[in-house]
Amino acid sequence: MSTYCVRADIEALFGEDNVRAWADLNGNQDVTEIANRITEAIADASDDVDEVMRGGPYSIPLVDITTLTTPRGIKKITATLAGVWLYNKRGIEDFDQEEGTAKHKLAYNEDEARSQLAEYRASVRRLNATRVGSMTPHAVDHYTEVGSDDNLTSEIRQAE
Repeated sequence: MSTYCVRADIEALFGEDNVRAWADLNGNQDVTEIANRITEAIADASDDVDEVMRGGPYSIPLVDITTLTTPRGIKKITATLAGVWLYNKRGIEDFDQEEGTAKHKLAYNEDEARSQLAEYRASVRRLNATRVGSMTPHAVDHYTEVGSDDNLTSEIRQAE
């Protein structure tokens, strides 16, 4: 199983104190319990990402072919979903004054993350990741200028 973010990514989005409070279900400030809850949130969010992306244009796990790390957009989406997971598991229910309905304050964050993930799956947004059916990422090996009279064209050739 792949994980696409770490605790620090969630804390960067929502704040260290918030993440710790949301992960502390028993309110006992047990650092092991808190760390385990955050690990569970990351695993759940990463699974969500894989489930949405499976069958799409990219190979699972999602890996940036340049850096060999999690693509930046996927890391942010996963951290957002993990933070929302932690917030929801506390049973916190907020009230939207304008709509007059129960709606937690991170609903927008979750909706935005899921919308972006759907855009990656539909190739509206593109990842620098290995595509399905590709055994290895294709990178340009060298660049050669090819000229003809007044018409100079560029041709990219891959090494054999």
